[in-house]
Amino acid sequence: MPAATLPRKRKEVDGWLMFFCILLIVIAPLFVMFMAWSAEPGPDTAAYIVWAGFGVLVGIMTWNLYRHSFVLLWIYFGVTALLLAMRIADFIFVVPNRNVHEITLIFRSAIYSIAWFLYFKRSDRVKETFGRNL
Repeated sequence: MPAATLPRKRKEVDGWLMFFCILLIVIAPLFVMFMAWSAEPGPDTAAYIVWAGFGVLVGIMTWNLYRHSFVLLWIYFGVTALLLAMRIADFIFVVPNRNVHEITLIFRSAIYSIAWFLYFKRSDRVKETFGRNL
């Protein structure tokens, strides 16, 4: 049988890539819904609910190896950076007397976002699964 007719090995989503998809599909929406339930309704809450919904879409598309996943990932990371910038601006300019816990949450969110972005930029698993990096 010629090599061109052999069935192609299916690429799998494993390891950190799978963990990222689970974070977007399950954990982040649960966290955002918990935050929304315990906070006053407002534009921030609505923005995070939409962000979590878009994250679910990105996670599902990435898990299913959708060929345009990287476009969605760029948008997702861009929106995440915008939301973080809005939180920082809100913290500095709107309500400067916030507690240290909120600073820690903002800093932790920024570190996690940068780490995941770098993972998609440099990961061998991402390159092996998608044929390239972000």
